[in-house]
Amino acid sequence: MAVNFKDLIESSELNEEARSSILEAWESRLAEAREELASELREEFAQRYEHDKGLIVEAVDTFIKERVESEMVELAEDKKAVAAERVTYKKAVSEHAKKLDKFVAEQLAKEVKELRDERAGVQQHVSKLDDFVVEQLSTELKEFHEDKQELVEKKSQNGSRRQKTTCRS
Repeated sequence: MAVNFKDLIESSELNEEARSSILEAWESRLAEAREELASELREEFAQRYEHDKGLIVEAVDTFIKERVESEMVELAEDKKAVAAERVTYKKAVSEHAKKLDKFVAEQLAKEVKELRDERAGVQQHVSKLDDFVVEQLSTELKEFHEDKQELVEKKSQNGSRRQKTTCRS
């Protein structure tokens, strides 16, 4: 349109000075309008930018809030699950400890019984051995006493024979 306006002015019968002043006024007004329009556009874009930035910040804030809340809920659930697992673990360990105690007690009782049985068997063998030794010793002592008696008798018989032979001589 500026080209058409310029052509219109140049084709008019105005003097050169009037034409140039009109064209200058037109150009300056056109530059002002452009600046004003650019300023309005900048202001509008700045407002849109601020508005959009606010929407983005709000959306990000909402997103983060929702994610944090969901993570907190998940964390709370995990915490409860861990607590429940700990209770279950402690119960299981307690039951296993009881079973282990029972097993150890049974094995200990079994070993003690075997030890007592073995001790009784050893005592029985020792008693039999004592009886055998006493019997053998008494037999040996009896035989020794008999041998001693025989020896004394032989000595006394030999002694009386010697006396008789000494007496005769």
